[in-house]
Amino acid sequence: MRKYELPFEEVQVGSDESEIIKEILEFAEYHPKFDSTFVQSVEKHMWKEGFISFYQYQGLLNIYYGFQMDKPYEKNKAEIEKIGAK
Repeated sequence: MRKYELPFEEVQVGSDESEIIKEILEFAEYHPKFDSTFVQSVEKHMWKEGFISFYQYQGLLNIYYGFQMDKPYEKNKAEIEKIGAK
């Protein structure tokens, strides 16, 4: 079973589904080449309007599962920062 599924309506601030934004942005912290511009704009919209649309959420799902964020990934940020400093 997948952690996140398509909702039948808008996703509200603070709902379980909205946690996907936090997870994608955390992934971006550990992968400096990952462009999180879209996710940041969706997050900004969510805080401003109190919800995100079905289509915005679908885009987040495509990113989450497309980059296999549901699978374990390396979270050694110090090592990544050391590599980026070279």
